[in-house]
Amino acid sequence: CAIFSIATNMVTFLESLYYLVHAVE
Repeated sequence: CAIFSIATNMVTFLESLYYLVHAVE
């Protein structure tokens, strides 16, 4: 399902963004 794929990509993106933000601190 395309919606599931998009949701999974969003989660991966958010996790990456989260780690990047905490790596800067």
